[in-house]
Order: sequence, then C-alpha cells, then structure tokens
Amino acid sequence: NLSLTGGGTHNINNTFNLNGGNLFSSGTLRLGGNNLINANITGLTTFDLNGFSDSLGTLTKNGGMLIDFGAAAGANSLSFADSSSLTWNESGWLTIANFESGLDTLRFGTTASGLTPTQLGLIRFDLGGSNFINGAVIDGSGFISPVPEPHTYALFLGLAALAVIASKRRMRSE
Repeated sequence: NLSLTGGGTHNINNTFNLNGGNLFSSGTLRLGGNNLINANITGLTTFDLNGFSDSLGTLTKNGGMLIDFGAAAGANSLSFADSSSLTWNESGWLTIANFESGLDTLRFGTTASGLTPTQLGLIRFDLGGSNFINGAVIDGSGFISPVPEPHTYALFLGLAALAVIASKRRMRSE
C-alpha cells in the first residue's frame, strides 16, 4: 500500500506497480504518461488524467470525487477492475469532467455487472457551465456512459411510434 498525503497535487510520472495493493491519496493525482498506476484507488479527491490513459484496479469512493479526462487530446481511456463488491460512500458525486462521448472511454470490469445500480446513480457527467447529467448506464462490456437525456427517450419513442403507424398502414394497404 502507498499513501500520498498532504493534499495538493501529486504528479505521477513514473510507474507505481503495487500489484493489487492500494493507493490512498488526499488531494489530486495527475498522470504524466500512459499506464503508470497498477493499484486499487481509495480515498481520492481528484484524478486528473491530464490527457493520458490508464488501467487500474478497483475504485473505492469515500466521498465526492472528480475524474478529469483533461483537455481534448484525442481518445483517452480509463479502466477500473470490477468494483461492484465495494461500498461507495453515498455522500458526494463521482463527477466525470471533460469526457467526450464517442471518443473517450470509462470502464468498470468487463461485464454489465462492473458497478451496482446504486454506484451508477452516484456518477454524474459535467457538461460544463454548471450543466450535469446525473446517473450513468453500463453496457455489456463494462463501458460507462451518461444516462440518455429525456429528450433522447422522447425522440426514440416518437420514432418507434411512427414506425408502428407506418407498419399498420402498410399492412392495411396490402
């Protein structure tokens, strides 16, 4: 186990290979390269990918936490091991900032059970300008994305209704 204390920013420029051990940190961890941390993350306040990518062990959220994908620098990915067996403190959000849907990826495990429904409800995506999407969904491969906004559901339902109407009209005319 490794504990980085004292708040402030801890720049990670070398590989931390804790072989499944825990990296405890108060303050900000900022990556200085790709794939530098081989550890479980606990008690982190801010994880700044700084435009880099990494694959980690589990994530334990002890309160509010920010994962910042960094300024637009191409596709960035962050993968955690399945964290569904861990209890996340329900005070505060796991906020995902500077995440570009369709370009960046956030993953927990390799199946739809990488996080629990409660954990997914504690995630919010910061769209900038005090705009947030609260809640997340997980696909069959463990990838996390924002909950679709209500107007997206409305559009889907509208298109589905039009398809049903068109199908019925086609059947009547035959």
